[in-house]
Amino acid sequence: MVNIEQDIKKEKSLEKDQAIESIENAIQTIEKANRKLARWETSCIVHGIQAVHSGLYRLASVEGDLALTPADKRINDNCISGEFDQYGLPLLKEALEVVKAEPIMLHPHFLGPKK
Repeated sequence: MVNIEQDIKKEKSLEKDQAIESIENAIQTIEKANRKLARWETSCIVHGIQAVHSGLYRLASVEGDLALTPADKRINDNCISGEFDQYGLPLLKEALEVVKAEPIMLHPHFLGPKK
């Protein structure tokens, strides 16, 4: 049983690393372009960070990759909630550092306080 848990923890650790890398890549790509975040990018990065926090590491990787969808392949920013305008790159980078420091979650967490 201990070996199974160790294997799961190793797998989850790799998934988390890949998720963080995907989100960091999106942030770095946007920074290199030296431009304002589009709502699409912000929403994907925010959802990716939330997914890491919840232990949904594969979903977080997908969100990081989706953030880099070419502008002509995504929906118009007017179709995305304006609530994402409040998040800038410094805040997103800070939030990513917070979830990066969290322990590996062996099982996803959806609702209520973590135990």
